[in-house]
Amino acid sequence: MEEKPNRSKKHIIERLKRLFDLDLTITKEKIPVFLPFLLFIAFLVILYIANKYYSEKSYLKESNLKKELKELRAESLTIKAELVNKTKQTEVIEKAKELGLEELETPPKKIIINKDEY
Repeated sequence: MEEKPNRSKKHIIERLKRLFDLDLTITKEKIPVFLPFLLFIAFLVILYIANKYYSEKSYLKESNLKKELKELRAESLTIKAELVNKTKQTEVIEKAKELGLEELETPPKKIIINKDEY
């Protein structure tokens, strides 16, 4: 009975050896077999490096765009505040006086024309 567990262990070990039978010794005969695999690995490495450079470039571009957006928002708020100041009635009156225009003392009159008169 002791031989059965020993035999089953040997059987399992043999199956694992067959499953993971990796003969990595490189000889002249095996080079053509390994060559496509090595080319595929080299292609993956190049692709990985290119992807890394592309992602770094994209990240830098994104961060530059975020900085520019922040600056443009600040500039927009500044211009908006200046516009609000320049469109105040007192500012408009001062600019009109510089051009030689005067503020009306009396309110404007509305002209009403009936259809019969036209």
